[in-house]
Amino acid sequence: MFHSQYLSDDTTRVPLLRDNSSDSDYINASFIKGFSNEAEYIAAQGPKADTVADFWTMVLQHQVVKI
Repeated sequence: MFHSQYLSDDTTRVPLLRDNSSDSDYINASFIKGFSNEAEYIAAQGPKADTVADFWTMVLQHQVVKI
């Protein structure tokens, strides 16, 4: 169950790059600091039926190699 009070912090959230400015750039995901990079990992909820496309957009845009 998704709880709206648990949203990504704007300072660490993962933005989606959109061609159409009317689309939201929000996905419930945050960058996590690693040993060598401030944004080495991404923490995200599993995609729901209506966010699957956004999830895979995030994976491709941020060149995620492990899920």
